[in-house]
Amino acid sequence: MSIPAEEPQESRQESGGGPQAGAETEPQCPFCQLYAALQELAGPQSEFGRHLHQARVEFYKALRALIDQRIGALEKTAKPGPKKGFQNINVESD
Repeated sequence: MSIPAEEPQESRQESGGGPQAGAETEPQCPFCQLYAALQELAGPQSEFGRHLHQARVEFYKALRALIDQRIGALEKTAKPGPKKGFQNINVESD
């Protein structure tokens, strides 16, 4: 994975395009910025690059586990609503 060089702030602003204008050249997430900088230093084919990639995968798995845990806690404390069921309706025929 190669990361394009960061362009100067002035040229991103002049190109227009709103909030997504610089999205291709500069990751917005601080973790992504750190990952991109380290990956550029070492290169994706190095042993460091392979470990860095695996660490990124593990980081996302950790976030998923945290989200799943929080969802579980919210589901346990949720108040059950009224029980929904079927209702018999008598239909009169002519």
